Amino acid sequence: MEAMNLTELLVITPLVALFIGSIIPISVKAFTGREMGAFASLFSAIVAVVAAAGLNITFVNGFWKLSGVNFMTAFSENLIVDGISVWASYVIYIVTGFVLMLTYENKATRGHQLAEHIFLILNAAIGMVLVTMANNLIILFLVIELMSLSIYLLIALSREGVFSKEAALKYFILGSVGSAILLYGIAFIYGSAGSTVLQTVGEAAATIFANDKIFAIGLALVIAGMAFKVALVPFHSWAPDVYQGSATPVTTFMATGVKLASFIAFLRLFIYSQSLDASAISTLLQWLTVITMLTGSIAALRQENIKRMLAYSSIAHSGYAMMGFLSASMGSAGEGTTSMLFYLLIYSLMTIGSFAVVSAMEAKEDSMLLIDDLRGIAKRQPMLAFTFAIILLSLAGIPPTVGFFGKLYLILSVIDQGYVWVALMAMVSSAVGVYFYLRPIVVMYMTEGAFTQINRNSYLTQSVALVMALAMVALGIMASPLYNFVKNSVFPSL
Repeated sequence: MEAMNLTELLVITPLVALFIGSIIPISVKAFTGREMGAFASLFSAIVAVVAAAGLNITFVNGFWKLSGVNFMTAFSENLIVDGISVWASYVIYIVTGFVLMLTYENKATRGHQLAEHIFLILNAAIGMVLVTMANNLIILFLVIELMSLSIYLLIALSREGVFSKEAALKYFILGSVGSAILLYGIAFIYGSAGSTVLQTVGEAAATIFANDKIFAIGLALVIAGMAFKVALVPFHSWAPDVYQGSATPVTTFMATGVKLASFIAFLRLFIYSQSLDASAISTLLQWLTVITMLTGSIAALRQENIKRMLAYSSIAHSGYAMMGFLSASMGSAGEGTTSMLFYLLIYSLMTIGSFAVVSAMEAKEDSMLLIDDLRGIAKRQPMLAFTFAIILLSLAGIPPTVGFFGKLYLILSVIDQGYVWVALMAMVSSAVGVYFYLRPIVVMYMTEGAFTQINRNSYLTQSVALVMALAMVALGIMASPLYNFVKNSVFPSL
């Protein structure tokens, strides 16, 4: 028993490292009355993230691999350690590290409550990792709230007078409604299945779904609640306004870490119910996937504000990721899950790169960057223009960038399950997406102008963007080995 308790404690050591890193800058500020220093605060936070990743490799991944089982549980089966949670946690640490770098230089976050930003970012990361490990619906709800409350506060910290306050209030109200729907669905499921442990609920689902309307209603409510978190249509209306009104590093965190963690939690609700024969659920998920892809792409066509365009793009990419989710939850757990995790990884990198470029172009805190503002940037800032162009081409899915291969694996996964029409709609959505992704490139390289809006002290941010752009090409060349690496890491027995 003592050995088991020790193992459980070692499993959460990465989270302890993140929490210790989060309280150092804010404690210094509380006891001395002044900021710790921007670089010192960033350094302590990055050290915490690196330490968390190292502890994750040593203890979490190490214990799981040594156990020789597909998964192991901790804390009375409330947390689960498996390939999905281990892999997702690595991506969250990567995302968190890059978001901290953007926070260090962005006009809306640097020098203004930086200690508070670091505290909330690292605690949101703790919530994200716990979301990927949650094996109990009640625990899932609690850690989603930990993640969400940290994001609410991050949005509201901005000194920008109108849009940030509107974004924080809108996200808080609509997020609370989404959480209430999720909790209501959990209550229905518990009343029918008699448990909130995901494996138990999954095993019971096959026998009670068809005969128990309460369970079916609960499942539908949980799907609606989780659909809000990942911005699926018609639960997406908050995303454009919140993305536009938030400080760009916070927008980056929402578009990557929050989406990744929420998709993993969403997947866990279905991956244990492989024997569930529910054509209605399958049809619902197919339509959610298709409508989300098309709505996001079509709505992005009309956007002039770059952050709003990327917000609708993010909605479309949620639809693309749903193809892997659909495949995984309706039969092909291995290929579907791998294609979804692979895509969420490269989507996170693409999104970090795109918002890093936006952050570098924001000369002041309340900057609203429009597509027409990019006129002349290719001559005045050729490296930044080149970086943005490569990232946009990858988001559009143009070969040989890795974005093309991410979509390809998702399309192949749904075709393998017989959802050919979903694959065709994904191709249509991608074709539409090519237009609005190419438009900024055309403006940068084929129109005249005097681009002057630039953050002069954004060398680290521009370096992050350049690294992401180079990664799009390098990972595209190595797409197949990377895909197999993800698959072997998540499912070592396959």
